Amino acid sequence: TAGTSFSVAASPAHLPQRATAVSETAPGALTGEWRKGHAAAMSQRVAMTEEARRLRSGASCRLYRGGPGARVGVVVLHPWGPLGGSIHDPHVVVAARYFGAAGCATVRVQFRTGFSCGSSPVADVVAATDLVLDVPGIDRVVLVGYSYGSIVAMAAASEIITTSPGSLVGWVAVNPPLDYAWALFLSNGRALLDKARRDSAGLPKLAIHATRDQFCANASFDHFFDALPEPKTARRVEGADHFNVVRALAGAFDAWLRSPPLSCAAGVDGLARGDFLHGDDSAAGVPPRRP
Repeated sequence: TAGTSFSVAASPAHLPQRATAVSETAPGALTGEWRKGHAAAMSQRVAMTEEARRLRSGASCRLYRGGPGARVGVVVLHPWGPLGGSIHDPHVVVAARYFGAAGCATVRVQFRTGFSCGSSPVADVVAATDLVLDVPGIDRVVLVGYSYGSIVAMAAASEIITTSPGSLVGWVAVNPPLDYAWALFLSNGRALLDKARRDSAGLPKLAIHATRDQFCANASFDHFFDALPEPKTARRVEGADHFNVVRALAGAFDAWLRSPPLSCAAGVDGLARGDFLHGDDSAAGVPPRRP
C-alpha cells in the first residue's frame, strides 16, 4: 500500500468502555466530562464558546471562532442522522475540541437530512466552509468526518476545491462505512467515493479505520485506500469497532500533522497558524492561500 500507514492496538488505554457522555450548556458552551484514563488532552473539562448559527443551506451549526492569530478552520461532520448521529456524537465533539483547543476555528455541522443521494449534506459542508472562511483571519480549511460524515467530507472536498479555490488544506475520514455507502446515499455512494479518488490528488488525506468495523471490512478499506492518490496516510485501530475510536483520534491527528506533506513543526498548533513546512506551502503540495 502506498502512502503512510500505521496501526495502534485497541486496549483500555485507547477505547472507552461505553460511549462518552457529553453535555451541552447554553448559550453555546461546549463542555465534556471524559473518563479517567483518557490522554491528558482529553482528561480535563474544556469549555469552548460556540455560536449557534444557521447556514445559507438551511442547516444548523455551532461555530467557534478560534484563538488569536488562527488561520485554519476545521469543519467537523457527524454520523448518519436516522440512527442518532448528530453534532453531539463523542467523535465529533473530541475532534472539534482537539482543533479548537489549539486555536483553530471549528464548525460542527448538523445535516438537514440523512436521506439524500449526497447533494444535500455536501451543500451543507460547502456552506459551512464559506461561514468559517468569513471569520477574520481564517483562509484555510480542513474537513473532518466520522462515519457517514466521512464520505460527505470526501465528496464535499471536490466541491470546495472549485467554490473556494486554494482554501482546502486536507481531509480526515474516520471509519468511512464503505460497505454501506450504497444504502446511506441512495445508491449514489460509489459515485461519491469515485469523486473523492478522482479529485484529491495532491491533497493531504488521513483515513482512520477500526479493524473490527461493522460497516467496512478490512479488505474494503484497503482497496479504497490503495486507490486514493497521494499524499495519504492510513491509521488502523486494531481491535476497535465502528463506534469506539474516540481515544485514538488525538494520536492520529498528532501524527498526521507532524508528518509530510503537512509537516507542521508544532503539530496542531502549527496547523492553527498555517505553518506548513515552516511557511513553504508549495513544497508540501498545499494549495496557495485564498486571496
